[in-house]
Amino acid sequence: MDRDAPLTRSSFRTLHPIVTPQPLSQLPDRVWTVAEWDRIRRGYRSRSMDEKWNIFAEDDIVFMHRSWTGHGIYEVSFSPLAASGRAITSAAVETDPNGTGGRATTMTA
Repeated sequence: MDRDAPLTRSSFRTLHPIVTPQPLSQLPDRVWTVAEWDRIRRGYRSRSMDEKWNIFAEDDIVFMHRSWTGHGIYEVSFSPLAASGRAITSAAVETDPNGTGGRATTMTA
């Protein structure tokens, strides 16, 4: 596999979608540069048991799953900006206590 190839849903053994999504009430007003978006869309695979996240993107949506369980925790939608870069336009968090044990309502950059 090409080391620079973006990770995809099929790059991970077991993934469970968010069951009970709740839109986040506050989103960061940060703008991610084109280079930062490129890095985000390539995804991330946890390399050890100390790391908690597996991340991949499909189109403009970034999915964040817990590495041990494969449970989806966040789904974050990015939109391109006219000037350049991208911003988060919506995000949801899993609220099913069997999936996360918590209920976040805000997201910080």
